[in-house]
Amino acid sequence: MSKTRTTRCKKRPLGLSTIYKNIKTLHRFNKLTRACIDDSSKCLEWSSKYEEFLVIAQSYNLHTTAININHSLAHINSVVPDIKLILAGLYVKAKFKEQEFKTKSIQEVLQARIDDYNADPSRMIDSILNRKRKIIILDKCLDNSKDGKPLLTNDIEVKNEVNRHFQQIAGTTHCDKRIPDEWTSTYQPIDDIDPSIYDQLTLFPSADEWYRIIDCLPNDKAPGPSSISNEMLKHLGLHSRKYLWLIICGCLQIRSVPTRWNFAYVYPIPKPKPWEFDLNNTRPITLLECPRKAFVKLLNTRLASVFVQHNILKGSNFAGLPFKSTFDPIHIIDNIKQDAIVNKSELWVLLQDMSKAYDRVNVFTLVKAMERLRIPFGFINIIMKLFIPRLNRIFTAHGNTDPYVVFSGIDQGEVISPLLWCIYYDPLLCRVQESPYGYKMSCN
Repeated sequence: MSKTRTTRCKKRPLGLSTIYKNIKTLHRFNKLTRACIDDSSKCLEWSSKYEEFLVIAQSYNLHTTAININHSLAHINSVVPDIKLILAGLYVKAKFKEQEFKTKSIQEVLQARIDDYNADPSRMIDSILNRKRKIIILDKCLDNSKDGKPLLTNDIEVKNEVNRHFQQIAGTTHCDKRIPDEWTSTYQPIDDIDPSIYDQLTLFPSADEWYRIIDCLPNDKAPGPSSISNEMLKHLGLHSRKYLWLIICGCLQIRSVPTRWNFAYVYPIPKPKPWEFDLNNTRPITLLECPRKAFVKLLNTRLASVFVQHNILKGSNFAGLPFKSTFDPIHIIDNIKQDAIVNKSELWVLLQDMSKAYDRVNVFTLVKAMERLRIPFGFINIIMKLFIPRLNRIFTAHGNTDPYVVFSGIDQGEVISPLLWCIYYDPLLCRVQESPYGYKMSCN
């Protein structure tokens, strides 16, 4: 969870606030002085306020003679120029301090923007767009399993419905589905890929390599059920650091992961639409164990490096890999559109929004997609152990729900999930790319 900045509501520094307070006091005293000149009955009140005036005058090194209770009208008149003199000086000083405060505030905000650009781009974008993070209070919800969708307020009923919803949200389960005959050839292992390119995937990392992974973990991220945060991992002692490294090496040796890494918390956040107590208007963010995420980051870095170096994914994938972005497909579509305009060609563009894309991933089909790319079984087994079996608990206003078994999908908050999604859909994208349909461009 990223911290919220409050630069917009930054208070004035104490020195500037004191100046404005003194200006306000002097204006009241000046008004009282003029009233005292016209009405001697106010002289007693004036005397008490005169003490405050003396304190302000002395703080700015203006020497004014103190008077006793038998003050004269002439002395009261003589104070008026002193009040004006101090006020003029305070206004000049306030203007200077105000400009100094504004300049410093602007510099701090600019530096914060630069820091966010390097360390937390999402927070920078939120700041630029003035976009606030919305939250929901899950103390009641609609029962989407029944006609009429009654509103549930009982804590047990709410927890049961929340578990049911997120367990069945994708409407599918992990199972070994038969590949249709027309797709069998697409899922065959690709002969052009040399399996030896993956030899480094499951080798033990050196201590330095693992420590670099730990040092590069982001701060201010919510931990998993054990409450072990990235900051804790970064500040481990020498012995604890070494033991964690040995655990990671053990995971690679047995091609598996600790069972407790398959327990996670789920934090529902609202979609960009009204909440209205409808769980369909939320999306789950999975809070995984930080040591697990560091381990998966190691695997993701190695696999992505192999894919980029040997150009493994062929299906026009534009996400999940280093140096890839949505700029490429936008540029391609823009070129096609311009070509169609110039040549007055017919152009149809199909946009498909895949709802619950990660939740619908079938791990057994994912394994077939990984075997197609000749990824070694040891690595595949680690991936399977990460997602089968899994138990989640969901945060509600009534406390955490009981653990439930996750039927399908891959974790939304997992480091390697975007890359696994690319692998999962690569057979389909390759099939589309090899089809005779599409828009053709030519140049003379």
